Amino acid sequence: MLDQRFDRDDYFYGTEPSHFLVAQRDRLRPGQRALVVAEGEGRNAVYLAEQGLAVTALDSSRVALAKAQRLAAERGVEVDFRDADLAHWPWEPEACGGPPCAELLYTPELLREAFAEMEILQLEEYERELQEGSGHAGQAALIDLVARLPVAAEPKGPG
Repeated sequence: MLDQRFDRDDYFYGTEPSHFLVAQRDRLRPGQRALVVAEGEGRNAVYLAEQGLAVTALDSSRVALAKAQRLAAERGVEVDFRDADLAHWPWEPEACGGPPCAELLYTPELLREAFAEMEILQLEEYERELQEGSGHAGQAALIDLVARLPVAAEPKGPG
């Protein structure tokens, strides 16, 4: 089903990164690592790679991943794209997320629990009008999450 969504000449969600991701630019530093889940055709992963991050991007649509690889090549960046069955991702076996089943949508509580080992820098739930290609046009309920691995304690010098 996902392959059918992305099996078209244009990019279903466009090629520009999401508004949320662009708003996080001040947090991005070359050399950081990023994991992009349910990436689709690559717009966000490519943007992160353009900022100098080492990016791993997951999606379950091989058609979308092929387009994502093409976008990365056109923009001259490298991204580690991986075919992953997101419905069976090990973070939270009983919540695969996404419509049309409301009970499967992500919640801030579910994300807080799934990323409990990480430092949550931002977790915000809100509604917004989107204009991101034909796939994201109209009112949307969104949850933005920015998390990072905890910074290891600095070693103490002699003294």
